[in-house]
Amino acid sequence: MRASIVIALLIAATGAASLTTASVHNVGDFAGWTVEVNYSVWSSTKSFNVGDIIVFIYNKSLHDVVELEEADFSSCNVASPISTYSTGNDSITIYRYGHSFFACGFPGHCVAGQKLDIYVPKNLSATLSARRSAHHGKGETTSISGYGMVAVVVTVTVSVIILRFVIFTC
Repeated sequence: MRASIVIALLIAATGAASLTTASVHNVGDFAGWTVEVNYSVWSSTKSFNVGDIIVFIYNKSLHDVVELEEADFSSCNVASPISTYSTGNDSITIYRYGHSFFACGFPGHCVAGQKLDIYVPKNLSATLSARRSAHHGKGETTSISGYGMVAVVVTVTVSVIILRFVIFTC
């Protein structure tokens, strides 16, 4: 009985860590942010979650990153962006569910396909399913352990308290 409880608590701790670990996505993987990548295909192989970080790496004399409203994204109207990034190495944290739209603001680049629609589903089970089935090749995604480690520490602490309660009351 006690062994079953310990195993269940360890499984819960592991599950909590995997649910809360954010990922870093290098946009375009090794190609980076350029006109030569099909970002629709790239994003379809990824699973995005709130807290994830998307990193745009590019030559800042040839490209930039603008965040757009959906209508401006669809028409490649880069004249009134929500935000503009131009360092050549921009990290953007995903803070909300739904779509986030990005494009290159240099003339003709968005129309040539240098644009990205990031979608974060609200449905947790869909997110987990996509995360399990998404292809993450070498160098494409790395984990950030901060939130995951906090979840593990909290879960293990609560598990120890529950375990002590079970041991001393059984």
